[in-house]
Amino acid sequence: RSRVLADKGYCSQANEVLLHSKGLRSGMQRKAYRNMPLTRWAKCYNKLVGRDRYKIERVFGSINRWFGGLMARYVGLVKTHGQHVLRLWRTTCIGSRGLLCPMHNKSEKMNDCKG
Repeated sequence: RSRVLADKGYCSQANEVLLHSKGLRSGMQRKAYRNMPLTRWAKCYNKLVGRDRYKIERVFGSINRWFGGLMARYVGLVKTHGQHVLRLWRTTCIGSRGLLCPMHNKSEKMNDCKG
């Protein structure tokens, strides 16, 4: 069974039940509540989950830096996916001008490229 990793913001009994009903294992970090501190086991568990989660968060941060964020300007999965694909294509084309868009003079703008 696959494990879903999530931070403390998603820690709830309803989410645990939902994951279990879908046949997924929970990798959500545990959350301390007022007058109920985390147990030693829960602290160790959070550290173990955090070892994998930080890698995922680092990828999201890199995507945000490289491609201008993950903010969706459209409603719906298909339109949002299209927006991200076009943003990725634009960034790739601008970043590798000589490869995707051959130009005779490197000082020319991308708009002048017809190829």
